Amino acid sequence: MVKFCMPSHLILVGQLILVAMFACNLSYSQMCYKGWADDVHPITLCLNIDEAGNTSGDDRFVSTGISFALEGTRNGDTLLLVELDKHNNASGFLSLHIKDGVLEGLWRNNEQTIESSLRLVDPDRFFVSENCGGNKWMKSITQSRNGKRSTFLIIRSAQHLASGYYYSPDFKRIEIRGICKDQACTEMTLEDPLNPGDNIDMRFDGNTDVSIFYPNGNISYARVESIWQVDCFSSAGYANSFDMVYPIVDETFESQMLSYLDQWRNEINYRSKSELGDPIDDTNLRWMRRYYAWLEIDHATSGFISGV
Repeated sequence: MVKFCMPSHLILVGQLILVAMFACNLSYSQMCYKGWADDVHPITLCLNIDEAGNTSGDDRFVSTGISFALEGTRNGDTLLLVELDKHNNASGFLSLHIKDGVLEGLWRNNEQTIESSLRLVDPDRFFVSENCGGNKWMKSITQSRNGKRSTFLIIRSAQHLASGYYYSPDFKRIEIRGICKDQACTEMTLEDPLNPGDNIDMRFDGNTDVSIFYPNGNISYARVESIWQVDCFSSAGYANSFDMVYPIVDETFESQMLSYLDQWRNEINYRSKSELGDPIDDTNLRWMRRYYAWLEIDHATSGFISGV
């Protein structure tokens, strides 16, 4: 807790200005948080909040070191902040809810057309994983219906989203997307690969058993054949951001993947700078270009992935 005091009033006497100081108990608290933007970009945020709710601080994207000043107010559990760039120009806004050491909310650009979800915690009260893939996975799920075998390959990616492929008995590959229905992602809703426009529900019963519920009321039972840990490639600059969630197969696979992704990011940043100049001179460019990558997999087993 840091104490500070301001002059209570000024007294003008002839050519002299006398500053009358009185005892004051005004104080401010300092708090720092660590977490993620969009569940993939590591970020830190530090705030100074006085007793009147006046708030200042800064946030920093760990991947690139780029940082912004923050100014605003706290009213109860709500924080409303303006993000300021190095020229002290407003480059975005943060609306956050703060409670019990957890900070959650949204960042939005000046035009309110782009937003990013934020979730940070007090590292003195909560464990903060350094691994973006800690709450994500890739699973191969096999079912047999009417004597025919088919497979789902699903990645639980950022912000409770799911994506992947359905491999039919006649070896067709169909892309599917979905969303987790609970925090632990023990249940999810996915696009029905065989009936466009319909959805199926998938429930994980323990580590290996899976129940699949179809729109017509049928239930199919399946098994998790393989589970892969995943990691994230992320880079957050002033105008551009990049992210991808990918499975960890072995060191060679990960090294090659990161090499491809670094090349992809560097080429885009080079083209972007040629087109836009220095984006930090234009607040309208703040996170204007957001790039994503994904895998197209033909076949996967516990130690082998092809078609990447």
